Amino acid sequence: MSTLTDTQANELLYNWKFWGRPNQFAPQGDWLTWLIISGRGFGKTRLGAEWVRQEVDAKRASRIALVAETQKDLEEVMVFGDSGIASVFPPHQKPTITRKPVRIEFHTGALALGYNATEPDQLRGPQFDRAWCFNSHTLIATEDGERRIDSVKPGDLVWTRKGLRAVVANASRSANVGRVIFSNGKELIGTADHPVYTPHGWTRLGQLQRGDAACAINVSSGVESSGTAITAGVASGVGLETSVASVVSTWQPMGEQDVFCLKVEGEPEYFANSILVHNCDEMAKWYHARETWDMLQFGLRLGDKPRQVVTTTPRPIPVLKEIMADPHTVVTRGSTFDNRSNLAPSFFDQIVKRYSGTRIGRQEISGEILDDVPGAIFTRAMLDAAKVQNKPDMQRVVVAVDPSGTSGDDEGDSVGIVVAGLGVDGLGYVLADRTCRLGPAGWGRRVVDAYHEFQADRIVAERNYGGAMVEAVIRTADRSVSYRDVFASRGKVQRAEPVAALFEQNRVKLIGSFPDLEDELCSFTNEGYVGDGSPNRGDAAVWAITDLMVQKSAPVAASGVSRFG
Repeated sequence: MSTLTDTQANELLYNWKFWGRPNQFAPQGDWLTWLIISGRGFGKTRLGAEWVRQEVDAKRASRIALVAETQKDLEEVMVFGDSGIASVFPPHQKPTITRKPVRIEFHTGALALGYNATEPDQLRGPQFDRAWCFNSHTLIATEDGERRIDSVKPGDLVWTRKGLRAVVANASRSANVGRVIFSNGKELIGTADHPVYTPHGWTRLGQLQRGDAACAINVSSGVESSGTAITAGVASGVGLETSVASVVSTWQPMGEQDVFCLKVEGEPEYFANSILVHNCDEMAKWYHARETWDMLQFGLRLGDKPRQVVTTTPRPIPVLKEIMADPHTVVTRGSTFDNRSNLAPSFFDQIVKRYSGTRIGRQEISGEILDDVPGAIFTRAMLDAAKVQNKPDMQRVVVAVDPSGTSGDDEGDSVGIVVAGLGVDGLGYVLADRTCRLGPAGWGRRVVDAYHEFQADRIVAERNYGGAMVEAVIRTADRSVSYRDVFASRGKVQRAEPVAALFEQNRVKLIGSFPDLEDELCSFTNEGYVGDGSPNRGDAAVWAITDLMVQKSAPVAASGVSRFG
């Protein structure tokens, strides 16, 4: 090494054949998909970035799709991360990168475009440049009246049907927009994909038809110094009174403009030009893995032999199993230990040693795909069959809480918080998992926020840990909520069996995917719970479904109902 010139040393820094391990090099053969399944810290991101560079340098690639779970993962890990694409090219070959949307131009003329799995329709041919956004003149209903969307900042409070909620982010980019005009004189200028709330549920702006009704609020001018003031009354102190505005002119294209989109804390919605619209990135979650994969396959149609590399930690989802079973797939496996020389010693001392040999360790460290546990009362197939994207109106909604019995800090168990409802169709629906690892004030507020967000009828909490303290924590956050405590007189598995039977009978649905909750449920066996730690998410889900569908009436000695105010 000491004999190298500066030029040679710099070249060596970017020589992947020198730095990479054998299991990080692309396999030989006539494969179409290279699937890398490994534990955390294996070096999957670096492997993927180096493979892109290899294909670009060899001029085998001219147009590349980069697909991540979320836009944040795409930007902060795949592209700009420590091992991302921007880091693996030498200075004289640094690509030109734009963020919104992610677009990478390489020194050979090759082009890479970024997508995320929350918006699978991005991969439909030329529609990749779509986003859920509005132009800068759009007025947002805030606590101070209506303000232009480009002036709204994180921390500002905006109106939703559930009341005021804080803005988390305001993203901007350029996109093709169009105009829709409503009967109340308002118009929306935005991308065709942005969802608007109608009696049929969320409907894309570009799919609205003449006469379609949309949820709206009433405003009048000249009251607030900041602009137009909200004059609709606040219903029961929770949200705004709403009205209906019908479409009088459908989406008409207007060309490319700068557009903006808000992310709102705890609510997937806000009012834009008095029309109720959806949050940009909370409508679709990772249960779109199937749709994203399918759309990507349709897009792999350029060149003599289009190829793809998939890097993932193992999850027993159906689409991953199908990829593995495909005869044109080559699978590389690896563990965290493979990359030990490049990882912090403290990581192995504190994390790896702690989880080695456990079920979660086998998955996240050793890279094993763990399927159904022998004797499990919930199966992966059962939960996969229960997943749906849409839900009916709810007859009743509960927020179930399973306290951890610990302080709630990083070393303690999580506090299970699961929201479930009974639909008008008589089926049960798991609506949200808000489980957290917070102290009493934090988890109490999260429970109450979920109660208001989903307009729940009751909070149900296990009283075994903490007794009256659990109710006190929740009452501190909001003394007016409806609350009932329940006492666990039977074991976890015995309580879970009737709920598992409902899943097996296809009477309970999951609105989307809940990987952590599903892992816990699949660890309930006839011999007891075999997962790591305590199944607080699973217990909370069992309490919620039991309250809605199993427990018709509770013994007085086992529970009590109270409501303040």
